[in-house]
Amino acid sequence: MSSLLSLPAELRNQIYDLLFIETCPYTCPTNDTSTSQPTLADFGKSSSLDDAVLIRAQPLLLTCRQMHRETQLLHLQRTSFAIGGNYADPEAFSRLCTANLPPPLISRLKHITLVGRINRLRALNESWNGVPFGCQHLSLETLVLVPRRPAQYDRHYAEIADLDSAHTLSYTLSETLKNLHNVERVVVRNEDECFNEVVWKL
Repeated sequence: MSSLLSLPAELRNQIYDLLFIETCPYTCPTNDTSTSQPTLADFGKSSSLDDAVLIRAQPLLLTCRQMHRETQLLHLQRTSFAIGGNYADPEAFSRLCTANLPPPLISRLKHITLVGRINRLRALNESWNGVPFGCQHLSLETLVLVPRRPAQYDRHYAEIADLDSAHTLSYTLSETLKNLHNVERVVVRNEDECFNEVVWKL
């Protein structure tokens, strides 16, 4: 260990980059009715988003304090963070981040997955003001959007409900992408066949 830490910082950074383990997205609880206040410490714990996923810890962060400090930025830049739809609101997202990360570290977040119901995602064009989550510090490489059906969903009228949701989502995305800055790539996913396949292709 001492021989590794005695190497020049540039060499250590290259070694860290090679040793970094790509993980599943770290998640925050997505239950909108939860009374607890999630923090960045909750990322990686089981949540309603992916209960079956076992997320591996980054060994580099657990080795020693010096390695933790030196690899923290790499961890933030390379890890995909998944958050619930309630954090589409800029104020909620700001509370989540500023309680745990100072602005210089917030700017290091590069990959975020937003999972939420269509009505939550309307915040994208209603309150983001052209930057992701309304946060001027963010400059994302990837923003993944995973829309979910409304809480009250009647399967007897599934296709009609999906058409309505698809229209709302299309409008939200078209208005958002007209003026969205600080994001290199936006991906929209229909995960777990949440929406009717025929409607989704439209």
